[in-house]
Amino acid sequence: ALVQLQKLLSGAEGNVDVAITENQIFFNIAGPGDNADGRAVLSSNLVEGAFPPYEDVIPKDNDKTVHFDRDVLFSAVRRAALLTNEESRGVRLAFTASDKRLDISSRAPEMGEANIQVDLREYKGEDIEIGFNPGFITDALKVITDPDVIMELKKDNKPGLIRSGNDFMYVVMPVNLQ
Repeated sequence: ALVQLQKLLSGAEGNVDVAITENQIFFNIAGPGDNADGRAVLSSNLVEGAFPPYEDVIPKDNDKTVHFDRDVLFSAVRRAALLTNEESRGVRLAFTASDKRLDISSRAPEMGEANIQVDLREYKGEDIEIGFNPGFITDALKVITDPDVIMELKKDNKPGLIRSGNDFMYVVMPVNLQ
């Protein structure tokens, strides 16, 4: 519903009236110049029950911290994703502390393989190789506006955490690349 609301509000002029009932929310969006003909009404059901404790899935004991340039990482992951298929859906991220470098690789037997090197702004921790679904990484990077992106890791079979600023966290699950 929030995506639809955002679309309706883009370029909208005038007031938005909000009404909340016990189990629904309504947005009444005025048209140009408060024109009644241009109005849109969006309604959505409210979630029932208590929100699950999301804090439990956020990794807290990561000992590897990587700082990236958002655009460089986005471009590299997208290029590597071109050489994945249904069987080899993941990309391998190999972080090297001594060189402050990331090697991204992917392989699709019928198409070939990709090997892309990315310089890291900063890297703290031991070397690690981990596999991720490239779509999940690019989904996070698409909504980040800050040029500095931080990824926190623990082990190759534990979730990673992508951060930007103080208000963005994205948990990304690893994939097995065997």
